[in-house]
Amino acid sequence: MQEAKKFLLRNNYYRLSGFTLCHRKNDVFMENTYFEDLIAICEFDCELRTLLMGLLGRIEITYKSLIAYFHTKKYGPLGYESSDSFSNVEIYATLVCKIAKLKKHYEDNPERFLKHYVEDRDGRLPFWAVMELINFTDTSKIYSALTDKIKSDIVFAYPGLTFGTAPDYVENWLRCASVLRNIAAHRGRLYNRTLSIKPKLSRESKDLLSQDKTGNPVLNKLFAYLIALKNLEPDKELWENLSYDIKELSYRYPFVNLQKYGFPLDWKIKLEHA
Repeated sequence: MQEAKKFLLRNNYYRLSGFTLCHRKNDVFMENTYFEDLIAICEFDCELRTLLMGLLGRIEITYKSLIAYFHTKKYGPLGYESSDSFSNVEIYATLVCKIAKLKKHYEDNPERFLKHYVEDRDGRLPFWAVMELINFTDTSKIYSALTDKIKSDIVFAYPGLTFGTAPDYVENWLRCASVLRNIAAHRGRLYNRTLSIKPKLSRESKDLLSQDKTGNPVLNKLFAYLIALKNLEPDKELWENLSYDIKELSYRYPFVNLQKYGFPLDWKIKLEHA
């Protein structure tokens, strides 16, 4: 009882209740459900989010770099200041406002790598510096607002993307990565969570997923996101390490059912061949 009190003091009960949804019916816990098991689920989820942050950080850095490089190559360091360098004027207008606020913040509190732009160049930041300031959500929005030519250049240049990959797939995968990153960074629950965006996957990739009761692939769980993200980050060693770490995590927390994350029973093999 004392341990339960300590845990609830550190973890709001409302937060914990999200982890218990599939373990109770009509607010009554199912038989053989123990508080220690619920704590284990929370701890597993926390460690899993930490593992994912490494992958998501790699993807964020890579695509910020690719967007900055190809946009600057086409339009120059300050080309982003013109709406003509983007295909979606509405998204562009929203981002311009955000960039202006970021500039103001960093003018008042300049980072060292921005200081000479603020002091010597009238605060006009080159696009590669702007991309370092924005968050992952806005990075995915910027990609969606790029011209078709620049989107295609990114697809063609990056080894994780096969030639002919439709840019709208990359746009969708970046949005998925952004959603997952925000959940992980803000300590949100992934266990038994229905994610807000369904990743676009080929028929072959969908065959790797678990199926719901109607026989359709489960697209709104973590495992489907991992299948999609393998396209954005092809590093084989990174995925081998992540797969190993998840497997070790499941050994340490045997009560946690990976199917609540959309993982099929043979998930390790399927993730390897995705």
